[in-house]
Amino acid sequence: MHLTRTTSIAATIVAAALLASCGGGGVGGGTSRPIPATTPTPSSSASGITALTGLAAAPLAVGDTRAFTPSESGYSGGYTVTSSAPSVASVTPSSGTGPFTVKGLAPGTTTITTSDTNGHSSSVPLTVSATVGFGSLTATPANTQLTTGETTQFTPSEPGYSGTYTATSSNPAVITVSPASGTGPFTLTAVSPGTATITVADQNGHSASTTLTVTAPGSTPAPTNAPSGTPTTAPSGSPTTAPSGNPTTAPSSSPTSTPTSAPISLTPVALTVDLNQLANVAETDSTGATPTTSVANPATATIVSTGSGQYEVVGNQAGNTTITFSDPSGNTTTLPVTVPASPQPVIQLNPTGVNDGAAGLGATAVTLSPTETGYTGPFTASSSNASVASVSQVGNTFVVATANPGSVIITVRDDQGNSASIGFTVQ
Repeated sequence: MHLTRTTSIAATIVAAALLASCGGGGVGGGTSRPIPATTPTPSSSASGITALTGLAAAPLAVGDTRAFTPSESGYSGGYTVTSSAPSVASVTPSSGTGPFTVKGLAPGTTTITTSDTNGHSSSVPLTVSATVGFGSLTATPANTQLTTGETTQFTPSEPGYSGTYTATSSNPAVITVSPASGTGPFTLTAVSPGTATITVADQNGHSASTTLTVTAPGSTPAPTNAPSGTPTTAPSGSPTTAPSGNPTTAPSSSPTSTPTSAPISLTPVALTVDLNQLANVAETDSTGATPTTSVANPATATIVSTGSGQYEVVGNQAGNTTITFSDPSGNTTTLPVTVPASPQPVIQLNPTGVNDGAAGLGATAVTLSPTETGYTGPFTASSSNASVASVSQVGNTFVVATANPGSVIITVRDDQGNSASIGFTVQ
């Protein structure tokens, strides 16, 4: 018999967008959003500040802080950082090499501007709100715990947000979630003993998670030899012994359904990656196996392996998807991925030949024609897997030749340290 309990799930707000690191060396370009200084001269119209690691345009809550560290190719000096509305968000320290900390003080908007000593600057707009993310996700009584076969429902809410959500389980073998997206209610079904983390994400890069435990029915049972009902007659005399139906011993062993961690663990457990930028994911499988990966919506994101337990994910278009890691023993773990609609990449790739995250086989299957506002220098390009796809340059265009089925990421860089990537599956 399945039990249904309608409740809400409590979770801590997580409102910081993750950014991939930037700079040279390997496939893993920066996440900077350089914006020319307010009154640029032609010689410095392209910002030299190529990374503001940790600073993102996602909303910031009053009282919350966000740390970031600027970097610039070939530059080792200090920076000054200012807030256009110090009463909305403060920045400390005002100068140095970082890290700098932005703190939300009052609801409103501001712009955080980082400047070097050479006249280059980079600005990021910030909105500070009283509350950010999910306003209400509460749990059942003490209940982050369910029993096998039990179901529970919840409906996410977020102040000022009226869009849809995605809901995922880190371990569908323990708890499943349905539907995968919508406005709710979402139904959690306990499948087998263990633990699973339920993550809910909106379309703006905010997410909230809570971990639930599933136990087997009767894993904390009442004694099975208790009297089956109320006695129909009073005892004929003073009892000389305790009723035979009372338990004579405690359960012989502890419950066998003590939750264990999921065999496949991921870092992070939920990912936000900017458009045309890369983010790293680490995976560990306790069985020692190498999991396979599958993307629910390859048009949104692509994943490639970069070594033992190491992966790169690129955001191809704004939206949400999930990446499932599966090993030969049947263990699975799901990674929710969000690609925010903004900020836009510095380098525009202008691709052709990629449709819904896929490309065909051929010597000129995909072309990239990169452009960058205010930049007239050269571009270079590289492939994450030359056996799947190789890239060559023809004038200002890069031609990608696809040779074998598989997933690949093509990264284009300028000589200022900026980069943009696109991933696709060759079919």
